[in-house]
Amino acid sequence: MTMKKLAPFLALLCLLWACANPAFSSLYSVGHATDSAYKVYLDMVVAGQIKTNGVPKVSALYNTFQVNYRVALELVQFNTKAAPDTNVVASATKVITAIAVEKGAK
Repeated sequence: MTMKKLAPFLALLCLLWACANPAFSSLYSVGHATDSAYKVYLDMVVAGQIKTNGVPKVSALYNTFQVNYRVALELVQFNTKAAPDTNVVASATKVITAIAVEKGAK
């Protein structure tokens, strides 16, 4: 498997590890993992490796994540080392899970 094919799964693994590991449990780590997974997903769609049918759903979930992420950042005064809010983690998990599902639906 190529790195681009593994990227969504690696991002999910990183997200889960970051949330379970207090030393790396930060808004930044959750945001970075989710952003990376989404960018790789869009690259794979553009390259024709994944069907475009799921783009509206994944994009809507990503937009919801971005709203939750920005609200969480405001609440902690832009301290990206703060622990992630449960809404942020839940919406990030939904994005990455949807990407994994779409990847499997080739």
